[in-house]
Amino acid sequence: MKVERPWGYYRVLHEDEGVKVKELTINPGCAISMQKHNMRNEHWHIVSGVATVEYQREPSWKIVIHKVMQKHDCIDIKKGTWHRVHNYDTQPLKLVEIQYGIECVESDIERDNDRFSRHQSSTPTNPYEILSDDSAGC
Repeated sequence: MKVERPWGYYRVLHEDEGVKVKELTINPGCAISMQKHNMRNEHWHIVSGVATVEYQREPSWKIVIHKVMQKHDCIDIKKGTWHRVHNYDTQPLKLVEIQYGIECVESDIERDNDRFSRHQSSTPTNPYEILSDDSAGC
């Protein structure tokens, strides 16, 4: 089933206890919100396009890394790590996201500076202020 989002869409490819596999398509000029998860880790594999990933190298560090990734590049995101992906390219970005942990549910997302004005279950605690929002309408 295709689930539309302001930045593009995702499809759940597989779901079982403690694991969920999604395909995300990020539209050109768009990005997901800066977010973290408390109950799951994620593994991202770039299928097509060019991704610019922002993340903390370690959850306790106050440094945000920017990493440009292309087809077949992968990254592991530990639970508690603030992260997001941008598509600055002119072509859609496709990535496979493997979620694994205690629970792999949509409610396990804490967002910071959510450009889409979605409600939070708790107050964001991101000490890593992002000074630019380069999302070109997304």
